Amino acid sequence: MELILQSGRFLLEKGRPPQGSMLTSVAEFLPPPFSIYLSTLARYSVFLWTILADAGVVIFALGIASWWNS
Repeated sequence: MELILQSGRFLLEKGRPPQGSMLTSVAEFLPPPFSIYLSTLARYSVFLWTILADAGVVIFALGIASWWNS
């Protein structure tokens, strides 16, 4: 489900890098091959941080459930 939602988000954003990201602002000053790499990294870092945050919530919920049942 997470993969479907993140893929939909990527399609809605049409591959644009996130606005206000430090990586995006640094990429504006670099020459073309390096700016493309940094912009791509900025786009995929949004997915990575979202997945890590969701994993943190799942681990927290499992910990609370384990504590509650013991």
